Amino acid sequence: MGLFEMLRGEEPNPLEAILNYKNAGQFGEYLTEYALGKDNLPGYSRVISNVYLSYKGRTTEIDVVMVHEKGFYIFESKNYSGWIFGRADQQKWTQSLWNGEKHQFYNPIKQNATHCKAMGEFLGIDATKIFSYIVFRIDVH
Repeated sequence: MGLFEMLRGEEPNPLEAILNYKNAGQFGEYLTEYALGKDNLPGYSRVISNVYLSYKGRTTEIDVVMVHEKGFYIFESKNYSGWIFGRADQQKWTQSLWNGEKHQFYNPIKQNATHCKAMGEFLGIDATKIFSYIVFRIDVH
């Protein structure tokens, strides 16, 4: 996404994007997609969001996929605030908010590993060409 595309009306401007997203998670995905825009990285790449794949009799949704000349990059975007606690081997992680609330969510490392396996199976490619990234929004106070 770039300024010229926004000015030509091909892409929403940032304010429109913020106002039209239905939930915080969707906005986090937009921010990841925006950061990966075509002018931000060297080499050929394409960014696709909300990719649905069938895997082991179920459907999995990949937040953002970047197809690059060096491989496939699978991004799991978490638009969470507060402190995040969890280890790579744990099933659940915990979000701790400033007001004392705590919420558990499925380990995004495990979640994205499933996305990578689904993508590899779908494309019939070696897993060494698929790279997993977990992206969290940072709160600055």
